[in-house]
Amino acid sequence: MPQVGKIVFVLGAESDAVFPEIVEEAAAETRGIKVFPTLSRYIGAPSDHMPFERGGQPTLFLSCAQGRYYHHEKDDLAWINFKKLACITEFTAACIRKIDERPGGETTEVPDTVDFEVRMIRQVVGPVLPLLMKRYGVEMPTTRKEMDALIGLLV
Repeated sequence: MPQVGKIVFVLGAESDAVFPEIVEEAAAETRGIKVFPTLSRYIGAPSDHMPFERGGQPTLFLSCAQGRYYHHEKDDLAWINFKKLACITEFTAACIRKIDERPGGETTEVPDTVDFEVRMIRQVVGPVLPLLMKRYGVEMPTTRKEMDALIGLLV
């Protein structure tokens, strides 16, 4: 899948009701990357944003996953994809502008983001998605329980 190198994972869109719409709009405006949203609880505590999340603060965490030399002595500038970094910066700036226009925090109710996740996953994986789903013998999730099961298969 040639799109794999373009994937940016976004964790935390479920932490505020406005985030799914903001992330989806910003992704649509940004070329060069594929935004793949996932729940923070599927990934664990990958970074310094976790105290804020645990404290009930809305967070968005972006990651390209851990590379071959992540936090290793060979982890240097040669491994940075500056073109992708520029696209991620553009996406982040779009999110910030949209958050500024529509600040969240209006409700403490955490939205179920399954529909948002499915739409974004379809955009990331594209026409290969039905083949992958068939390969794993699952349907595209429509509920959180089904999404949990799919993520369980993939992880």
